[in-house]
Amino acid sequence: MFFGRPNEYKEVYHFDSLFIKMIDFDARLLYKIYTIGLADG
Repeated sequence: MFFGRPNEYKEVYHFDSLFIKMIDFDARLLYKIYTIGLADG
């Protein structure tokens, strides 16, 4: 439960989603590097 003004909540939610996108991007990049590393042997 979030207490505060609706626009405050929107900003927090927006920041969280950006953060999640960044983490997702990093994870995919690491995964790609890892798989390429395995392919190289």
